[in-house]
Amino acid sequence: MYEERTPEEMLNELNRKREELTQKLEELQRQHEKGLISDEEYANESKKIQRELVEVMDRIVQMEFLSGYR
Repeated sequence: MYEERTPEEMLNELNRKREELTQKLEELQRQHEKGLISDEEYANESKKIQRELVEVMDRIVQMEFLSGYR
């Protein structure tokens, strides 16, 4: 069954996801700098993470706008 969440709960969840993706991107960069992953793998994975990060950040801005936080 669908559980209704408050705007604050949804924003908290989105902010957690943003932080998780940012950390994931930083870890990927560290692995690439150490030579643990190839340039191609780094490029492919970083694009995926960045794309998802942009989507999450867009949803955060939308939620803040719709909730009157900004």
